[in-house]
Amino acid sequence: MAMIEGAIAVDTTAAIDYLRNEYRPPQIDQASSILVPLPVVGELFVGAFGARNRLKETATVDVLLRAWTVLSPDVSTARLYAEIRVHRKLNPGFGENVRNDLWIAAICLQHNVPLLTNDRGFDSIPGLHTLHW
Repeated sequence: MAMIEGAIAVDTTAAIDYLRNEYRPPQIDQASSILVPLPVVGELFVGAFGARNRLKETATVDVLLRAWTVLSPDVSTARLYAEIRVHRKLNPGFGENVRNDLWIAAICLQHNVPLLTNDRGFDSIPGLHTLHW
């Protein structure tokens, strides 16, 4: 699949920093399109539902999701997920990525988009282009 020119996907750390406004990743403002893998959406809602002001935080996530495009997994994503997970088992130095991270990586690989993250665990996934701030 061809890369969407100027598009980036965000992981949870990038989205949270963007929402906090303390230190917005500059790549978000420079991108032509922001893509959000579905597992990131789930992680954002977990944080929002656990917040003191649940209604305000869930509304903030909802606003963000109206502005950005959600990427959902499908069968092709599942195949990539399996390849990454098996590679991880066969290569012990691969890192201790949690399964959501593997799904996020698989979605980015499937859509051939770079992932904006400050989680260095993603750097060891073969073929995944990561961006850090």
